Formats: sequence, C-alpha cells, structure tokens
Amino acid sequence: MNVKEKSLHVIAAKYILGENIQKKISGKSYKINTFMELLETSKKLYNLLKEEKNLDEVSILLDKKRDLVNKFKSQTGIDWRL
Repeated sequence: MNVKEKSLHVIAAKYILGENIQKKISGKSYKINTFMELLETSKKLYNLLKEEKNLDEVSILLDKKRDLVNKFKSQTGIDWRL
C-alpha cells in the first residue's frame, strides 16, 4: 500500500468511526461518488453491527458494500481494506 492509499484508508477509518475530518479529496467525480457511497455504506454497516440489531439490513449492506468495493477497485485500482 503506497502513502496515498494509506492516507485514504486513514481518512476513511476516521469517517466511519464518526471522527471529524478536515481533508479535501480530489479526483474524477465518478470516483469520488463511488468513494463517498462506499464510506456511507461502511459507516451504516459499522453502526448497525455496533447496535447488534437488524441482521437483515446488515446482510443487505454487506452485499452493497461488496459491490461497491469491487466497483471502487475497478475504478481506482485500490484494494479497499476496511
């Protein structure tokens, strides 16, 4: 994992955990949109797992996240590790 990928994962992890982030990410809009959708889905999944409720929704979000991870990888070449 190179420095940019590591930095992206650190930012993502902080966002998923609910920490305040003051970084600007630039790139092609379709890549940014996929990244944001992946972050939102990951955060929702994290919160649902913390609550230990609604396994049906967890399953749906896992499927969605899996699809977004594949889409993100095909668009950016970055392996999503979160």
